[in-house]
Amino acid sequence: MYNYFISLGWFCGTASSLSKYGFRDFSGPFDWYYSDLQGVIHFLETDFEDFLCRDNLQIVEGKPREFIDVKYGMHYNHDVKVNFEAEYDDIFAKYQRRIARIRKQMKKSVCFVRAVRNQGELDYIIHNKNYIQSVIKKENEHNEIIFLLLNHMKLPRSYVDGF
Repeated sequence: MYNYFISLGWFCGTASSLSKYGFRDFSGPFDWYYSDLQGVIHFLETDFEDFLCRDNLQIVEGKPREFIDVKYGMHYNHDVKVNFEAEYDDIFAKYQRRIARIRKQMKKSVCFVRAVRNQGELDYIIHNKNYIQSVIKKENEHNEIIFLLLNHMKLPRSYVDGF
């Protein structure tokens, strides 16, 4: 049994669905933006090294209330109310609180949930299954991850039973 279900995103629908069905207790650091799985795994593995590092962030052209982390493939589209520069410190503090929560919960038995973005990400998962599992289980050997596939995605037959 799991103490918590935690969204590892791709988009906000993952966290929203966990909430809708009563599986989500708090906002985590990957809930409310578009994320690249390799970036998510990097942050979990390195204890959130470089998370929201100013040097990696750029305002989306033509969309002043959105910004991206160009190094880790994150696209934040819900955090800026008016002006990114004026609000950066508050945004950073909000995510630090979320990171502190997830760090604490990862030591308990957690089921992580990730919506798979596209076929390329699914291929990455297949080829890096052991690495991803080692990162997920870093804080607790009972932690697990569930990958949600879009309707058109299919695992190769050899992975269906053993994944």
